[in-house]
Amino acid sequence: MTEDISNKTSNTSKPNATGHEIPDLPPLDEPSPLQRREKGRETFISTLLWNSGLRQNADWARFVLQCVVLTFIFHLIAAVRSSGFYHADEHFQIIEFMNYKLGRSPATDLPLEYGQLMRPWLLSAIFAGLTTIWRALGVSSPFDWALGYRLCCAGVGFLSTVGLMLSCYRWFPTQEGRPVQWRTYAVLALTLIWYLPALHARHSSENVSGSVFFIALSILALYLPSRSFGAESELPLFLPSTEADPGEYPKGYARPYSVPYTIGLLFGLAFEFRYQTGFMVLGALLWLGLIARIPFGFILRVVGGALIPIALGTLADRWGYGQWTFAPWNYVKYNLVQNHVSDSDVTPWWDYLRRALTESWPPLGLLLLLTFPLAWFRNPKHLLSWSMVPLFLIHEIIGHKELRFLFPLIHAGPVLLLMSIQNLKEGTLKSWKKFMQHLPRSILPWPAFARKMGRWLAGATVAMNGLALVFTTVLPAWNPIYFYEQLYHFNPDGFQLYAKDTTLFDFGGAKMNFYKPPHLALVQVNEYTEVVQALKGSHRPIWLFTPRLEIIDKELRPHCQVEFSALPAWPAWLERLNPLGITSRVTNWTLHRCETPEMLPQAFYLDCVRSISFKS
Repeated sequence: MTEDISNKTSNTSKPNATGHEIPDLPPLDEPSPLQRREKGRETFISTLLWNSGLRQNADWARFVLQCVVLTFIFHLIAAVRSSGFYHADEHFQIIEFMNYKLGRSPATDLPLEYGQLMRPWLLSAIFAGLTTIWRALGVSSPFDWALGYRLCCAGVGFLSTVGLMLSCYRWFPTQEGRPVQWRTYAVLALTLIWYLPALHARHSSENVSGSVFFIALSILALYLPSRSFGAESELPLFLPSTEADPGEYPKGYARPYSVPYTIGLLFGLAFEFRYQTGFMVLGALLWLGLIARIPFGFILRVVGGALIPIALGTLADRWGYGQWTFAPWNYVKYNLVQNHVSDSDVTPWWDYLRRALTESWPPLGLLLLLTFPLAWFRNPKHLLSWSMVPLFLIHEIIGHKELRFLFPLIHAGPVLLLMSIQNLKEGTLKSWKKFMQHLPRSILPWPAFARKMGRWLAGATVAMNGLALVFTTVLPAWNPIYFYEQLYHFNPDGFQLYAKDTTLFDFGGAKMNFYKPPHLALVQVNEYTEVVQALKGSHRPIWLFTPRLEIIDKELRPHCQVEFSALPAWPAWLERLNPLGITSRVTNWTLHRCETPEMLPQAFYLDCVRSISFKS
């Protein structure tokens, strides 16, 4: 790649009307976004493009554009294919809240958080507005609405990834001893890491909040001068005086008024989508004041911008709960003051390591999580370190742990991966190779073989990441969603469905009303013998739901056949073998059509009538 264009500033300065020293900057050889044009100043977007290297380095711009297109394709596929939800809160505390305000679900079916007034309504309000528009346009299927939610969330996540790609130009600068390949590797990692497309497609508070936060952080990274990141400033984007008249600034330099408010607005949105992200916002503000030493006025404008979405969130909570309340305090009071957070499982600090291994794609999740503290330790003054460590420590201190609590952090996981292994002095892995070569033979008897093994393991890790990327991108986040979709469109006019299992539309007291067919009559039975009795006294087929493909009751089994299921049926030979009881134990939501031999002629006639009516 070509060398970056660096522009040195002059040391000469002159005082303005307020007595501040303003540098007298010479004109730049290449047109920068800080130089005047004949018909006005450059836009803020142009400033970001300049600081991300896209304007002065054609090779870099071409490479980044290719990665952006590729990651856009991954995000689009994931948004379409990754249906369902990763965790129940993603649905019941956002979608079902919205469903209640649309009049499609009673308040009594909502989870506990609604009664405690402690869930933010802003994201649900946004989805409610989108759904209202889609309903007015004639889109009536909740599955189409859910697709729209995923496309919107994937779009926000895509922007956060692009922002992090552009920020790599400054976080991995090209200077003496720091070759450009690290920023190239970082952008490739952001493009090809296995979990990002599927994560960004989730309409969860963890994903949306993290995406919005890193969009704000990317703007901050691309806006501040290079000296804020430990490098010599190429362009003094931040002038010492913020009170001078625009005419007193050096020719071609604009006043940074709207930028801090924009950053603060995004920080406030990230907080309103998920309150815990406020610790990341706090870390970023501390970095601005203590490490970057940005003027206090800029930080105040960031805080002022953050108050706007917090006020909007309070109005959304008033709309959702029907009364004035401050949901963030209710959340803190219920979980920390009253210590209800300990009502769930309490685990030790290292449980995140176990969860990263067992609940992610093993062993990639564990390896990635281990790079986080290493990157923070090696870069103690970095913006990412100050922003991410507070949230990580808070969740380490709290006893109840879930892997999704770290999802706001892993948006920048690929960048931390490269920060953890790069050599800060030489920019290569030479020191790691020297370390391997000088190990005592008692520890490493065959250094050459160990190096080959290292290359094989690295290749296997890359191949495993590619495989995981394909699977997580094209497979649904929750398989039963396919059953819901088939059930919803199976008979829109409604039919009577027998179910012995209580988890069809009930998840621990929270009701799944969003995907429930509007005219479905659900008959709950305690034993399959009740279905047998109903079948004997009926002149029409009976529809039965089972959580597995096979019907346990031997008397009922001969009368039922599979209508459809969430997963494809097992091959006949595998079902006969049933190794280790796998085929009978795997969860596969299934709809059975049950009928007696006397019903077959009548059922055939009804099927013909239904088919003719459908075609007409």
